[in-house]
Amino acid sequence: MLQRKEWSGDYGDVKQIGRTYSKDGIRWLSLSGSGIEFHCETELVEIAFVSDSSVHGQNGTDYARFAMYINEELVFCDTLKEKQKIVKIFESRIKQEIKVRILKISEAPHSMIGIEKIILHSDLPSKKTEDLAHKIEFIGDSITCGYGVDAENELVHFTTSTENVTKAYAYLTAKELNSDYSMVSYSGYGIVSGYTESDKKDTIQIVPKYYQSVARCFGTYKDMPLLENVPWDFSKYIPELIVINLGTNDNTYCKDKKERHEEYRDEYVKFLKVVREKNRDATILCTLGLMGANLYPMVEEAVTLYQKETKDDNIVTFRLTEQDKADGYGADWHPSKVTHQKAATQLTEKIKKIMGWQI
Repeated sequence: MLQRKEWSGDYGDVKQIGRTYSKDGIRWLSLSGSGIEFHCETELVEIAFVSDSSVHGQNGTDYARFAMYINEELVFCDTLKEKQKIVKIFESRIKQEIKVRILKISEAPHSMIGIEKIILHSDLPSKKTEDLAHKIEFIGDSITCGYGVDAENELVHFTTSTENVTKAYAYLTAKELNSDYSMVSYSGYGIVSGYTESDKKDTIQIVPKYYQSVARCFGTYKDMPLLENVPWDFSKYIPELIVINLGTNDNTYCKDKKERHEEYRDEYVKFLKVVREKNRDATILCTLGLMGANLYPMVEEAVTLYQKETKDDNIVTFRLTEQDKADGYGADWHPSKVTHQKAATQLTEKIKKIMGWQI
């Protein structure tokens, strides 16, 4: 048997997936789909995790959900309920060359998960996997997060245990396009207002406020700063394409009020300028419609106004087909697995056309 060796969770020779944050040897995953991936030659793989403050409360709906893969095969999926946990995900009598992927599949605000150690029975360290053919960033809300996609039906309410970004349209689209991805998505968030059941605007749950941060997460760990106060280094991931899918939650505030539609449009233009400032060369694709397209005309107007003002023509719009009740629903009437797959197929074809990508 080969000698047991340990590497810190923030070991550098791994591929970072999405936005991650490292402190004191721990790599923290917060945003949906964030994680790491590496190759190794080993007889055993164990991963040591630490949890954030979400495990100290009594609210079991907030635990971080995570998944692990060996050679593309899902081998572990659960929520982290313990303060510390070591998970064995691979064991063999002989040394094998394998690919390991670790993903957080629930969203950022509720909790984060820390990779404390990578443990191998190997005489060699892990090595990062290669980049895929393309790079996409997805900016969105609960739809992008895969909210409730693993729930039995629409009568089930939110819990991180039924959230799964790997079954959502964005992840599926990236997979179909052989593309790396980064997700910046938060359930209930919008451009001008977050989800509201009153007539009052929610100015806290808006994506533009946190886009330039690593993430927005309420979880804490010792003296680690809140991730919303940590600026994201945009040089770490340079996408060729950015997909923005925001407006479903804004619609709960805007309704059919013309002045609110225009407010959404104007704030959308402002956000486009920020996205472009941070991503000079990326094509921007603005989409809406999976859970309703009431604000889609404002998306089109926003893009037109932005283009007129900036002379930037590297931006397009695309309307997704609204979900069909015949395809079922996830928790709280969110898209089902079938709906997400249909949306991914639609979006994939659109991206192939505008980007000229041959898959």
